[in-house]
Amino acid sequence: MNTKIFDHEEAEAIRSLNGEPIDGLIALLRSDRPIHSEVRALLADVLDPKGTSRFRLVMKHRQRGNPADGWMKAAEMYGIGSAVAEAFELNGKFESAVAEICQRYRIGRSKATAGYSLWRDVTARLAAESKEIDE
Repeated sequence: MNTKIFDHEEAEAIRSLNGEPIDGLIALLRSDRPIHSEVRALLADVLDPKGTSRFRLVMKHRQRGNPADGWMKAAEMYGIGSAVAEAFELNGKFESAVAEICQRYRIGRSKATAGYSLWRDVTARLAAESKEIDE
C-alpha cells in the first residue's frame, strides 16, 4: 500500500490547488523547502492547458493603477441612472432617454440601463423604508 504523508505546509498547498485559498501554496513556493512530487504534479496540472484539473491558472500582465473603488463606482452608476430617469421623465420615452444619456456621457447602452436599474432599485427601497417609518 502506497500512502503519502504530507506535512502541514504541503497539505495546505494541495488543498489550495483543489480550489481552497491559495495562501498555503504561495508560502510553500516562497520557502526554501523542497516541494513534494504530488504538489509539483498538481501545480503542473493546473498550469497545463491540457491538464485534467477543473481549475486553470492563466498568466497575464497585471493592470496598472489602483483597483476601482466600489463606492465610487456605485455612486457613478446611481448618477447615470438618475440622469436617465430625469431624461425619461422629460420626454416620456425610455429608449430615447437612454440614447440621450449615452451620447451625453459617452457611455454604452448597457451601462446606462444598468445605472437606471440601480437608481430604480435604490429609490424604491428608500420609498419603502420611508413609508415604514411614517406608519
